[in-house]
Amino acid sequence: MSLLIKDRLGLLKKLTGLKQMKIKKVKIQAFKSYFKEEDSTFDFSWNKDKSQVAKIVTIFAPNGFGKTSFYDAVDYCYTSNITRYIRDDKTRIQNKKNAKKQNFIIRNRNKENQIAKLDTKVVIETEDNKEIISKIIKYNTKGIDYKFDDSNTPDERKYFRDLLLSQDAIDAFLRETNPADRFNKFATKQVNSLSQLNEKRISISQVVSDIESNVREIKKCIKEKKRNSTYLI
Repeated sequence: MSLLIKDRLGLLKKLTGLKQMKIKKVKIQAFKSYFKEEDSTFDFSWNKDKSQVAKIVTIFAPNGFGKTSFYDAVDYCYTSNITRYIRDDKTRIQNKKNAKKQNFIIRNRNKENQIAKLDTKVVIETEDNKEIISKIIKYNTKGIDYKFDDSNTPDERKYFRDLLLSQDAIDAFLRETNPADRFNKFATKQVNSLSQLNEKRISISQVVSDIESNVREIKKCIKEKKRNSTYLI
């Protein structure tokens, strides 16, 4: 997975002039299962003076300990969306329908926060000490706190979705044994270019198939006409 991300970053840098961005620190407050920022800060610098950022980071924990929520927090901070919630129309519509039953989609709703009433926010600090701050959601916000709206993601940040592989995408990929099915499962879990290219590939494949079918019919007709011509002579 790390090699895939590296290859995609390399391609993006060639196409867009994008500079490599290393995440030095992630600070999460009142986002899903995370509560106070001081207990939910992930520091990826590794030397004593905090000047060096780790090249590879592995987060390991049992189920239910916030790995997916961390992934969602980083995604939300940079794209103003949670990609796995809106990866395709069917998923987005179903999630939006389910969300009508509750207003707290990304806000922390634990008893502790009912007292503290902390606003929801995520901050990403990069290697060059710049901060990317998510949209801040006030604790007392009325109505649903997440809109399942793809347009909330700025165009210049949509590339970030192609750098992330969700657990859903990996699971769907691993369940398939046929290589073509694996690719299709993987491609349909992506929101941006890969999914769009795959749709074009399928359309082109269908056109090619139709053309080949027509060619076979034409050859069959030519063969029949030649046979009939022979009989006439």
